[in-house]
Amino acid sequence: MITYTLNLQPVYRARYDGASDSAKLLSEILERLLEMDEIRRDSAAGLVRRLATLADVSPSGFAMVLRFGSGDTGAIVQSYEQQSEHRGLTRQALHWQWANDLKAIALCFPEIAALLREYRLNIAHHEAPMSSADGLRDAMGGAPAP
Repeated sequence: MITYTLNLQPVYRARYDGASDSAKLLSEILERLLEMDEIRRDSAAGLVRRLATLADVSPSGFAMVLRFGSGDTGAIVQSYEQQSEHRGLTRQALHWQWANDLKAIALCFPEIAALLREYRLNIAHHEAPMSSADGLRDAMGGAPAP
């Protein structure tokens, strides 16, 4: 047996294990794509093209579709204020990013974009454009100041 060394230290060649977690995951994804293609010819290729296009146009939109498609709606239903605390962006920047991501998603997956809009509308009460003073005045039943 030959042992390779570098500066008198043994160097072990990396071996690729076909049973690694990433290989198992890729295998599962490919099986599902084959199932799609058996049901309807070229449907898997179309899906992969749409996903790849979205990933190129909007990486954050791509991530949003992956999360939404897997059932993780937590980030989608958070208010902009909650998201800004976690991501270090202003609410306006998050709103702008959301709008741009939604446009990109609508190009590739219009049905998913419609569902995402619906989810955001369900939390509209978090995003009221009313100032704090107006909200307080409204809550106390007072009329707005002249």
